Amino acid sequence: MSILITGGSGYIGESLFSELNRINCDSRIINYDNLSRKNYSFFINNKFESLNAKFEHGDLLDTKRLLELMKNVDTVIHLAGLVTTPYADHTPHLFEQNNHWGTSSLMTAIERSNIKRVIFLSTATVYGNLAHPVDEQAMPQPETFYCVSKYQAEKQLQRIEENCEVFILRSGNVYGYNTSMRMDAFINKFMFEAHYFNKIRITGAGNQYRPVIHVDKLAFVLAALVDEKIQPGTYNVAQHNFSINDVAKAIQSIYPKLDMVYSSQNMPMRSLQIKVPCRLLDTIKFGEMSFEEELQEIKKQFSFTRYSV
Repeated sequence: MSILITGGSGYIGESLFSELNRINCDSRIINYDNLSRKNYSFFINNKFESLNAKFEHGDLLDTKRLLELMKNVDTVIHLAGLVTTPYADHTPHLFEQNNHWGTSSLMTAIERSNIKRVIFLSTATVYGNLAHPVDEQAMPQPETFYCVSKYQAEKQLQRIEENCEVFILRSGNVYGYNTSMRMDAFINKFMFEAHYFNKIRITGAGNQYRPVIHVDKLAFVLAALVDEKIQPGTYNVAQHNFSINDVAKAIQSIYPKLDMVYSSQNMPMRSLQIKVPCRLLDTIKFGEMSFEEELQEIKKQFSFTRYSV
């Protein structure tokens, strides 16, 4: 078997490679990435010694190059794309170009190849701003340029459904440590601010909800889908639904003197919950730390403590 992973050098990609290494995946693996985030941590110290893997530098819009690399590839795991905090709303053209049309280019290459399975990492925020928990039957109502571009990318996968197995994973907000850790993810950002500034800043009243999943758990699901006999389709993937205040209180249990500074408390904030446990996680089960234990694991990775006069 052979696997092509787009965007494999990023935050989620690093944990995916670690998981594939842990399970001694015997596939040939191609990591195809344009390194647009300028984060090279993936390439330092990560040996992945049990893997037959190589790195190929390239862009999603290079359909010809993708087609060349897909010779003898069985499975594509599509992680690549322009990312942002889920409810940010800026740079519409870049999101459309990278997430929508980049995925379209990838699908064109897949249509001309012999790919058997495609796994695409989308986002739960395509559902929009909703008052009640939703499952996969809910109609997406994306409200930002980022979310629209991811939903348009999902539609591109419809082109290949007749010829290969397609899995679309609508993931919650990802958190947790690895060396490519995204510090703009709100839980990771809160932990950094709590550790070094003893203060976190919350926009709104803090009662807005987010579905969340630990990066290693998401990687576990992605790796399992390479071989698992699961019905293709669209699946939500999240462990918990937490309000911003829930997260802040959990962090305060680790940093008891933490200050929480609120701004624009009367401003309505977008909120989203998905039904948990998700039906995919009824099939793909993993060992689970408590949320507080996962936060403690992040704390252990910080280099030093804040100096106080």
